[in-house]
Amino acid sequence: MNDELINFGKQLKQLTDKKKELKVEQVVITEKIGTLQEKFVTAMELYKLQNFKIKGLGLFFIYSSIFPKVIDQDKLFKNLKEKGAEDLIKQTVFASTLRAYVNECIENANEVPEGLDISTKTEVRIRKI
Repeated sequence: MNDELINFGKQLKQLTDKKKELKVEQVVITEKIGTLQEKFVTAMELYKLQNFKIKGLGLFFIYSSIFPKVIDQDKLFKNLKEKGAEDLIKQTVFASTLRAYVNECIENANEVPEGLDISTKTEVRIRKI
């Protein structure tokens, strides 16, 4: 077997393993940040602070984000139309669903719908043996 291919394989395995380790580490760090955020907000509220500075670190301030979740799409769309906000309504096709449909078209030698830009990504994957 070609030494170059063996070297590529070893490097790919090493990097994918490292990526997995970093993902696990990222999850742990994200959880720690979440816990610290909760404690930080509680402490700032206790001291009735909206913001404060720490020299050399920056300005720390409380910020709230809103995350709406659709529970009744028909009712929401009707309400948006009544309020003149119909421009918020978009038709979507999820990427994974579209990918599966295009794969099916190609496998069955059917014509792929017009209006798509199709690109491919070729890569080497690793399977444990």
